[in-house]
Amino acid sequence: MSSEIKELSGEDAAPVVTKEPFSWKNFIRKNATQLGMMLVFFGIWLFFILSAPQTFLSPQIYYAFMATTPLFAIMALPLTMVIIAGEMDLSFPSIMAIGMVAFVTVFEPTGNTFVAVLAALAAGIAAGLLNGGLVVGIGIPSLVATIGTQFFLRGLSLVLLQGKGATLVEARESFIYQILVGKSIGSIPNQFWWSFGIAILCWIVLNRTRF
Repeated sequence: MSSEIKELSGEDAAPVVTKEPFSWKNFIRKNATQLGMMLVFFGIWLFFILSAPQTFLSPQIYYAFMATTPLFAIMALPLTMVIIAGEMDLSFPSIMAIGMVAFVTVFEPTGNTFVAVLAALAAGIAAGLLNGGLVVGIGIPSLVATIGTQFFLRGLSLVLLQGKGATLVEARESFIYQILVGKSIGSIPNQFWWSFGIAILCWIVLNRTRF
């Protein structure tokens, strides 16, 4: 059985992709900013360890960090993506407030933490759609739009609660509380794992999608 061998011309030939060999010099040059920030971080950490070894060599302080820092990280990560997109959001404190108002409004009469969390998420999504409609739909600059929605949502929160606070002691006994801020692996708070997962998700969106 005969076979014909056709020579491919230069136009028909597929381009040959050659993989550049790994080089520490190229790696450092491409990631100079990230490596510099890590170097500064470890330098500051070493300074604190040398200044107060009994405190910064104890695991208790890191458990405290893992319990408090994730709150700010979970807020900062999406805001970072907004800034990368060239926009600005100044309404996030009021969005957090209106989400809490929705939680309290549903939790107090029902005692159902799961439904209250869904209500808080729905309020946050509605506030985000409001901002998106003002910025994308109408064309108002994000800085101006979110300043306006910040005052609007803050005032709405005060009106709905009539300026009063609310106690959520009963929510501590719920299963949702244990999932969100309980401890599942040793003494590590769950909010640390939530922030870690959100950080990975943001990295995927920034580096593995068209965002």
